[in-house]
Amino acid sequence: MKVKVTKAIAAVALAVALQVPALAIPQRDQTILSGIAKEMFAKDTLSVRGQKNALKKEGRPLGLYSATPAIVFRSGYQDLPSQTQAEWAYDLHDFVVARGGGLENYAKYVEEQAERLKRPQIPAYRTFSKELPDPYDPLDRCYVSYSERKKFADEWWSARDEGYNTALAKDWWLNDAILDGTNLWHRWEMTYLRSADREAMRTAELNQLVKKK
Repeated sequence: MKVKVTKAIAAVALAVALQVPALAIPQRDQTILSGIAKEMFAKDTLSVRGQKNALKKEGRPLGLYSATPAIVFRSGYQDLPSQTQAEWAYDLHDFVVARGGGLENYAKYVEEQAERLKRPQIPAYRTFSKELPDPYDPLDRCYVSYSERKKFADEWWSARDEGYNTALAKDWWLNDAILDGTNLWHRWEMTYLRSADREAMRTAELNQLVKKK
């Protein structure tokens, strides 16, 4: 009974974060979820992510080793079941897409920018565009800020718990979860959705998240 109640609460929390009715939340695609779980043990993923409870002689502890300097996770997040981490990565991505981010929206923004550039440009825009951010830049438009993700993460983990509610350093947990969830989805895309656009977008995304922007 306790497990059912916990899952129900998690569903409601996710619904609130995504601003959709609880009953309208789609079931996770089990094929994708399975793919994320498999990526955790792929050689290339282990090289940039490490693994849970890794012995020093056998591997590196869970972290983000594509960052400079490398980040080693220090919270209770690193000890969670792989299934929980896979589900988190899946739901985090759903949240990002709902907020206008993700590869799905990036492709649309690239097309819109291409169409805009076909039209005559306002001289004043050309003059200031070198100094001001381009409001039509696909990378900027598809980026969902760290603060937005952190708010969603707090709601998600508060409902899911898994030890989060009694953690002494919740900020560490949230940071580890945000970086790892994004990285896991990134690795899944590399394997199942190969795209040149993805590489530039996801690298830029992780760099911004590491800086907590």
